Amino acid sequence: MKCSSFSSTTDEKSRVSKFRRPPEKPEVDLGPIKCNFVEDGHLYKTEGATLRTIFTPGHADDHICLFLDEEKALFSGDNIYAESTSIFEDLHTYMMSLEKMKDLKPAVIFPAHGSVITNPVEKLQFYISHRLKREKQIMDLLKQNPDKLFTPLEIVKNVYDELIPELERAATGNVYHHLTKLLKDNRVGK
Repeated sequence: MKCSSFSSTTDEKSRVSKFRRPPEKPEVDLGPIKCNFVEDGHLYKTEGATLRTIFTPGHADDHICLFLDEEKALFSGDNIYAESTSIFEDLHTYMMSLEKMKDLKPAVIFPAHGSVITNPVEKLQFYISHRLKREKQIMDLLKQNPDKLFTPLEIVKNVYDELIPELERAATGNVYHHLTKLLKDNRVGK
């Protein structure tokens, strides 16, 4: 996959650092730009500041956050938004990443989108609780109807209260991710 917009605004002298994608997924082709692949826990040090990479897949399979140790500041990228919940590719790994971020006990979160989060542990717990609540609603529906097969959209119509039509597609995607996670957790069958 070629990322032409990126390679057209930079040149081969640019230094790009990123987390390596899983072996089954191809890296994005950045043209002449060479990537410097970082590892989980990689440290960038300068006088008075230590920035640590934290591997936090979920939103994307190669997503990282950055943690400024001295300030306990988490730069959450796209994993946490200030005003709404984030989107994710894999809920199973996303939930593990949320716990990992919470375990850092950040003093502040700087999200890629929205305002600075000054109650970070509460916000992370909200994200976790929100997803677990939705998972419980889905499981309750499936348990109450053991002989019925549901499509993700049918689940949306049963568990999302007062959902506006414009958000139905996003909610259906979230339900699909919940079902995939439940399958990975061996809590539902195909």
